[in-house]
Amino acid sequence: ILRKLNYPFPSQVDRQLTTDAMETTREFMTGLSIDDLIYYPLMTDELSIQTMKIMDVSLMTFYKAAPALLPLLVSQMIALTSKRGCCNESATAFAAFAFLEMSLLGHFDNAYRIGMLATSMLHHTGASKLMARVFSPVYGVISLWREPVHASIDPLMAASAIGFAEGDADHALACIKLAHRQRFLSGLDLTTLKRDQEDFVKKHFFQSSYFKTSSMRMPCVLKAALGDLSVTLALTGGSEELSALLESATDEKTLEETSL
Repeated sequence: ILRKLNYPFPSQVDRQLTTDAMETTREFMTGLSIDDLIYYPLMTDELSIQTMKIMDVSLMTFYKAAPALLPLLVSQMIALTSKRGCCNESATAFAAFAFLEMSLLGHFDNAYRIGMLATSMLHHTGASKLMARVFSPVYGVISLWREPVHASIDPLMAASAIGFAEGDADHALACIKLAHRQRFLSGLDLTTLKRDQEDFVKKHFFQSSYFKTSSMRMPCVLKAALGDLSVTLALTGGSEELSALLESATDEKTLEETSL
C-alpha cells in the first residue's frame, strides 16, 4: 500500500541508509521547540492524513517483523509532517524517533527533547486518544534519563486511563505495567505495589478476554508484568495461589497455547 502511495521501502537496508535517514530527520528536529508547535500548521491534505494513518498502524508491525526498516518508516512520517503539516499521528512519529535516538544512537538528551515535543504535539493536534501510545515510550523509558523516576508514574497512569477510554487497551496496559515498574524503582511501598500488581495480572490477563483480542500477542506484555511481579513477591512473600499462577503462566508452552 505504501509503495502505491509513492512511499517505497528498499528490499535491503544497510547501516548507511539508516544513518542517512536518521540524520536528515534530526536536521529537521534541530531547533524545533515546543513554542514552534503552537504555530506549526496542521495537515489538511486528506491523502497525506490517510498516509500518516497507514504508516502509524504499521509501526508495531515494522518493529516486530522488519526492525531494520523502522527508522526509515519513522523518518518518512516526520518528512511528511515537515512538508504537509502536523496531524494526530505526527506525535507518535516524534515519540518513535525519540526512542530510536535513545536506543540506537544513545543520544539521550536529544531523545528527551524530542519526546517532550511529542507530548506537546498531542495538545497541539488534540490527539488525546493517542496519549497511551506516545506516553509509553516517552515516560516509560526516555524521561528516566533526565527526570526522577517517580515523576513518570502519574503521566503513565493518566495515559492508561485515556487509552482504555479510547479503546487502546494494548498501550493502556503497557502504561500501567511501566508505572508499576517505576514505583518499584522509586522505592515506594512494596506491599501496596504487590497488591496492585496482583490485581493487574489477574484482572487484565487471567480474568478477561484479552488473550483472545490483543494485537500484541500476550507473551510480550504478560512476561514483563509477571517478571516484575515475581521480583516483588520475592521481596515481600506471595500467596500459594498466585505462586502457582505464576508457575503456570511463565511456562512457555502455556503462554503459546493461551495466546493463540
